[in-house]
Amino acid sequence: MRYQIKIENGVQVIRILESNFDLGMVQKFNDLMTRQIQRGLSRIVLDLRYIDILDSCGLGVFLFSFKRLKPKGNLAVCGLNSELLKQFELAHLDREIPVFNTTAQAVQGIAVSPFQENGFVN
Repeated sequence: MRYQIKIENGVQVIRILESNFDLGMVQKFNDLMTRQIQRGLSRIVLDLRYIDILDSCGLGVFLFSFKRLKPKGNLAVCGLNSELLKQFELAHLDREIPVFNTTAQAVQGIAVSPFQENGFVN
Protein backbone atom coordinates (compact mmCIF):
# COMPACT_ATOMS: atom_id res chain seq x y z
CA MET A 1 0.00 0.00 0.00
CA ARG A 2 1.35 3.39 -0.98
CA TYR A 3 0.87 6.33 1.37
CA GLN A 4 2.46 9.56 2.59
CA ILE A 5 2.61 10.75 6.19
CA LYS A 6 3.10 14.28 7.50
CA ILE A 7 2.44 16.10 10.77
CA GLU A 8 0.33 19.27 10.82
CA ASN A 9 -0.42 21.07 14.11
CA GLY A 10 0.26 17.90 16.10
CA VAL A 11 -2.08 15.86 13.89
CA GLN A 12 -0.75 13.04 11.76
CA VAL A 13 -2.07 13.17 8.19
CA ILE A 14 -1.96 9.89 6.29
CA ARG A 15 -2.65 10.28 2.57
CA ILE A 16 -3.54 6.97 0.93
CA LEU A 17 -2.12 6.93 -2.60
CA GLU A 18 -4.14 3.99 -3.89
CA SER A 19 -7.23 4.27 -6.09
CA ASN A 20 -8.67 0.89 -5.06
CA PHE A 21 -9.03 0.22 -1.32
CA ASP A 22 -10.35 -3.30 -0.99
CA LEU A 23 -9.79 -6.50 0.98
CA GLY A 24 -6.18 -6.66 -0.25
CA MET A 25 -5.41 -3.31 1.40
CA VAL A 26 -7.17 -3.92 4.72
CA GLN A 27 -4.38 -5.85 6.49
CA LYS A 28 -1.70 -3.43 5.25
CA PHE A 29 -3.75 -0.47 6.46
CA ASN A 30 -4.48 -2.15 9.79
CA ASP A 31 -0.74 -2.81 10.27
CA LEU A 32 0.02 0.84 9.51
CA MET A 33 -2.57 2.06 12.02
CA THR A 34 -1.31 -0.36 14.67
CA ARG A 35 2.23 1.02 14.27
CA GLN A 36 1.01 4.62 14.52
CA ILE A 37 -1.10 3.92 17.63
CA GLN A 38 1.80 2.03 19.28
CA ARG A 39 3.98 5.11 18.67
CA GLY A 40 1.52 7.10 20.74
CA LEU A 41 -0.03 9.02 17.86
CA SER A 42 -3.61 9.70 18.84
CA ARG A 43 -4.88 12.30 16.37
CA ILE A 44 -4.95 11.05 12.80
CA VAL A 45 -6.52 12.39 9.60
CA LEU A 46 -6.96 10.00 6.69
CA ASP A 47 -6.78 11.84 3.38
CA LEU A 48 -8.72 9.63 0.97
CA ARG A 49 -8.72 11.93 -2.07
CA TYR A 50 -7.12 9.34 -4.38
CA ILE A 51 -9.46 6.47 -3.51
CA ASP A 52 -12.07 5.77 -6.18
CA ILE A 53 -13.18 2.30 -5.08
CA LEU A 54 -13.84 1.34 -1.46
CA ASP A 55 -15.49 -1.92 -0.45
CA SER A 56 -17.19 -2.87 2.80
CA CYS A 57 -13.95 -4.26 4.22
CA GLY A 58 -12.37 -0.84 3.76
CA LEU A 59 -15.27 0.85 5.51
CA GLY A 60 -14.96 -1.65 8.33
CA VAL A 61 -11.25 -1.09 8.88
CA PHE A 62 -11.79 2.68 9.04
CA LEU A 63 -14.45 2.20 11.72
CA PHE A 64 -12.21 -0.25 13.60
CA SER A 65 -9.35 2.28 13.54
CA PHE A 66 -11.65 5.03 14.78
CA LYS A 67 -12.80 2.89 17.71
CA ARG A 68 -9.21 1.96 18.61
CA LEU A 69 -8.21 5.63 18.73
CA LYS A 70 -11.36 6.98 20.38
CA PRO A 71 -10.49 6.38 24.05
CA LYS A 72 -7.44 8.67 23.87
CA GLY A 73 -7.58 10.39 20.51
CA ASN A 74 -9.49 10.91 17.33
CA LEU A 75 -9.62 9.94 13.69
CA ALA A 76 -11.12 12.01 10.88
CA VAL A 77 -11.32 11.54 7.13
CA CYS A 78 -11.17 14.06 4.32
CA GLY A 79 -11.11 14.23 0.55
CA LEU A 80 -14.02 11.87 -0.07
CA ASN A 81 -15.43 11.98 -3.58
CA SER A 82 -19.22 11.93 -3.94
CA GLU A 83 -19.40 8.13 -4.24
CA LEU A 84 -17.28 7.53 -1.16
CA LEU A 85 -19.26 10.09 0.80
CA LYS A 86 -22.45 8.28 -0.21
CA GLN A 87 -20.94 4.99 1.05
CA PHE A 88 -19.99 6.61 4.36
CA GLU A 89 -23.52 7.99 4.70
CA LEU A 90 -25.25 4.71 3.79
CA ALA A 91 -23.11 2.85 6.35
CA HIS A 92 -23.73 5.68 8.87
CA LEU A 93 -19.97 6.07 9.29
CA ASP A 94 -20.36 9.83 8.91
CA ARG A 95 -22.19 9.73 12.26
CA GLU A 96 -19.16 8.12 13.91
CA ILE A 97 -16.11 9.37 12.04
CA PRO A 98 -15.78 13.12 11.45
CA VAL A 99 -15.77 13.85 7.68
CA PHE A 100 -14.20 17.03 6.28
CA ASN A 101 -13.76 18.37 2.76
CA THR A 102 -10.10 19.32 3.06
CA THR A 103 -7.04 18.27 5.02
CA ALA A 104 -6.79 21.72 6.59
CA GLN A 105 -10.38 21.53 7.86
CA ALA A 106 -9.82 18.03 9.24
CA VAL A 107 -6.61 19.00 11.03
CA GLN A 108 -8.29 22.04 12.53
CA GLY A 109 -11.30 19.93 13.49
CA ILE A 110 -9.34 17.44 15.59
CA ALA A 111 -6.26 19.43 16.65
CA VAL A 112 -5.69 19.65 20.38
CA SER A 113 -5.77 23.00 22.10
CA PRO A 114 -3.11 23.53 24.83
CA PHE A 115 -5.91 23.38 27.43
CA GLN A 116 -7.18 20.01 26.21
CA GLU A 117 -3.66 18.61 26.06
CA ASN A 118 -3.17 19.41 29.78
CA GLY A 119 -6.49 17.84 30.70
CA PHE A 120 -8.47 21.06 30.85
CA VAL A 121 -11.43 21.82 28.66
CA ASN A 122 -12.07 25.41 27.51
